Amino acid sequence: HLVCIQGSIPPRTFGRDYYHRDILESWTVISSIATITEKMKLSNSVLGNPFRNPSLLAKMASTLDVISKGRFELGIGAGWHKDECISYGIPWPSHKERIERLRESVKIIKTLWTEKVANFEGKYYSVTDAYLEPKPVQKPHPPIWFGGPSEAIMNIVAEMGNGWDISLPPDEVSGKCEALRNKCSEFNRNSDEITISHMSSVLKADDYDSALKRIQPVAEFYGKEVDRLASVHLIGSDRDMVNTVEKFSEAGINKLIVCLPQDANQVKWFCENIITRFV
Repeated sequence: HLVCIQGSIPPRTFGRDYYHRDILESWTVISSIATITEKMKLSNSVLGNPFRNPSLLAKMASTLDVISKGRFELGIGAGWHKDECISYGIPWPSHKERIERLRESVKIIKTLWTEKVANFEGKYYSVTDAYLEPKPVQKPHPPIWFGGPSEAIMNIVAEMGNGWDISLPPDEVSGKCEALRNKCSEFNRNSDEITISHMSSVLKADDYDSALKRIQPVAEFYGKEVDRLASVHLIGSDRDMVNTVEKFSEAGINKLIVCLPQDANQVKWFCENIITRFV
């Protein structure tokens, strides 16, 4: 994102009060991280397709994959924050057009990554006799992730995605996984080749009920039921969090993305007390 979107997640869509808060441009940040790390994967969750021309994005991604020696994964979505785009002078078409643009963008990106000379003529984007060198280190290309649980995004995932972040409660995940399997069959793809992820925040408490009381104000702020909000995050005791991870796994999630915003001590605690239960 280009501005701090805290308070803007639907259904609460009037979060301009937070736009003054600092937020760094994500591509620049992961490029800098690539130079001081050796093992960790580098990705965005997720880039807004309206922000960048797809051929330029393909070049940026290929460069970062080379710099990082094959550690980049492209995360991209159609874009959802209208106010952000309007403020920055970025065109904001209909949802249908944004989905169509996303599909064309990824087709161009994959073509530039894999073909010696790329040509593509779409409704919104095109490239003509385009060269992209050097190619990405990863073959046939870096993994491409899509974000969003909608059917429109799922259709693109089934056609050309390597990963899908849906971030839904466990009881809704299994239905999405089944729908993806059915859609993949239309493209002669094995859905097991697509990694399905979920993103969670972490709130440690003595027990689950104590954690619920602490997130009640957050639920009210976003106009959500507290139980539903709690179901998509890791809250409560260590045992509570482990149980939640197991529920996601049983529902079909095979990659968990965890937000640990506090400090290095929180990361250390999570590694030692939660991750070790699964490795």
